[in-house]
Amino acid sequence: MELTLVELVGMMAGTGGVTGGLTLAGLRVEIRYLREADKRQQAEADAMRARLESVEKEQITVSGMAERAHHRLDRLKEELSA
Repeated sequence: MELTLVELVGMMAGTGGVTGGLTLAGLRVEIRYLREADKRQQAEADAMRARLESVEKEQITVSGMAERAHHRLDRLKEELSA
């Protein structure tokens, strides 16, 4: 029994072979897309963490500078009032 291509495709469609193959291919594409999206989101999260750490360090530096400035102002006020 020989089958033509059309008959073979018709049989596969009837058994779900084509549909299953297309579904599997679609899932592979979706998985690849999701992996790439996950990598992009991870890179964005890493960049945000780096920015946050940088801002926190700057905040500590500015806080220390402000504290030293207040101490200096207090000393200058004491010298002026003496």
